[in-house]
Amino acid sequence: MNNLKPVLIILVWLSFLSFSHIAFSQIDDSLYHTNPENYVAKLLFQKKIVMLGDYGHHMPAPLHSVLRTLDEWLKICAESDSIEQKLFLVLEMHSNEAKTINDYTITGDFKPVVDLFLTETYLDDFEYYANLHKFRQKLDSINLNRNNKIIFEIKGYEWIGRDAVKNNLDFINRTPEEQDLWFVTKRDSEIASGLIPDVENNPDTKVLVFYGGGHLTNGYVSKYYRGINLLEPQCYGYYLVSYLKKHFGDENVVSIDQRFVYKEWLLSSRFDNVLNADIIINNKDFPLVNYNYTFFDLCIFRHFKLIFPRSLSFIFSRYVVEKNIRDLKDIEPHLPAPKAQNYSFQYLYYLNFLTGKNFKNVTEAESWYKNNGYDGLKRLESKEFADTLLNQTKNNQGNYRYILSSLGWDDQINSPQFVPTYKDWQLAFPRIKFVNCIGIYWIGFPDEKVKAKEYLIKFSGQDFEEPEKYLQWYRMKYYGYEY
Repeated sequence: MNNLKPVLIILVWLSFLSFSHIAFSQIDDSLYHTNPENYVAKLLFQKKIVMLGDYGHHMPAPLHSVLRTLDEWLKICAESDSIEQKLFLVLEMHSNEAKTINDYTITGDFKPVVDLFLTETYLDDFEYYANLHKFRQKLDSINLNRNNKIIFEIKGYEWIGRDAVKNNLDFINRTPEEQDLWFVTKRDSEIASGLIPDVENNPDTKVLVFYGGGHLTNGYVSKYYRGINLLEPQCYGYYLVSYLKKHFGDENVVSIDQRFVYKEWLLSSRFDNVLNADIIINNKDFPLVNYNYTFFDLCIFRHFKLIFPRSLSFIFSRYVVEKNIRDLKDIEPHLPAPKAQNYSFQYLYYLNFLTGKNFKNVTEAESWYKNNGYDGLKRLESKEFADTLLNQTKNNQGNYRYILSSLGWDDQINSPQFVPTYKDWQLAFPRIKFVNCIGIYWIGFPDEKVKAKEYLIKFSGQDFEEPEKYLQWYRMKYYGYEY
């Protein structure tokens, strides 16, 4: 038996070389590549950690870029059964949130996701999670015929999660200045302190980190942003990529910035022959001025238009009303802590938006709901709601143009010169109701889902079982995007 060991070692090594050839054969020194997802997927076989920038939180285009990258990675894995393949997908969330999504991709039970993430999430996020579930199904199907399995797990290392109100009173009681100072000096180092040991304890596992582009900015940089409660000199610190590169070495961690570009920006550049394609380039070749290419290793030019995400906070369902009341009940005992005040104001605002009532506390909200019930679509269809929303938009109060866009109004609403009238509302309303019905069909109570589904079929002419397919139909109908 001992005589066979050298032979076995050689066979394993040859298998690895064969797989490496499959994975790396198309990597070269070209100026650009027109299949960024395939290129990034191949990097996952070269590097320990690949960081992909989120260039629009909750927006469908950046989320789609992750899914396409995962699909490319899975295709490469499926080409060879020579070794086991392992991948962590690290998302910008708490470990409990990541575990909830990971469990859903395995079991298909979406209710824990709804219960945890509502109301501070978006239809587009739910679509993303549904697509991760489908990705898992493809992976499981491939594994049925493999000896060496493909292993995939979703991870999160954020210190503060959606259950922070109940489980982290220290953060709730911090002043705005203390919270911002934590963001500048502690947040990224604490993420790294969770991620680094996990990577070291899983030496055969590769890591795809999908995080806001700022966290991929290398070096000692300013984290200043409008509204921060600190002076600019207080805002310098390191982002996540710096901690990872310092620990694992620059050669083992690659950061990839993503950004939307207009074709006009690339005219008269070395990339003017690929104006219609998404491409990935070395950052030193970046053609735009005022861009510090030393911050990142690579950059992807994207041509998909960024579409506003559709907030679940504005879905007219009893479930959303009840969830806001529960969240308000959880937070009120912590008043007047600074962060608790922010949460309380937020939940009361959502309840006012959905019901038209100015509740002062959870007792008033519970009493009203118990005595009156709630018909969400009736409220959405009322002239009272339209008049209130249009008046606030006309006076530029709050973020009402963003809200109208989130509800489903077309891009015209984002122009300050456009002052919407009730007639405009009536013209836009079928589309607004359609978007809302997607949300109701996803998270509403059974009787609400029946009414929502009837309208979805009437509006689109399509009878889909999965809510995400209506969102995809909507993007194709109004934006021409197939994803």
